[in-house]
Amino acid sequence: MLTPHQTDEQLMLKLDGELTIYEARNLFEQLTPFVSHSEKIAIELSQVTALDSSCVQVLMAFKKARIEQGCELIHHSEVVVDVLGKLGLVGWFHDPIVLSSSQ
Repeated sequence: MLTPHQTDEQLMLKLDGELTIYEARNLFEQLTPFVSHSEKIAIELSQVTALDSSCVQVLMAFKKARIEQGCELIHHSEVVVDVLGKLGLVGWFHDPIVLSSSQ
């Protein structure tokens, strides 16, 4: 579900598969160690195939906890864009919506 990868500029956390209530606790536990990471983090979402409000809340809490260090959501899958749009939260994240080229 979560694969970390260090680049020259930031730490990339790639999420894939279904992010629903059944995975929310696991997502929270996987993201928690990165809250105190000192450099900027990008969460890559191109391979997310399902998303519900429980995991959106986990992503919101993570982004809020990292307000000083920085965190952005990138390469949104169509599913992610659709769910954030339906929840009225696209603007809350303040990240440009760029669909993955594989969409």
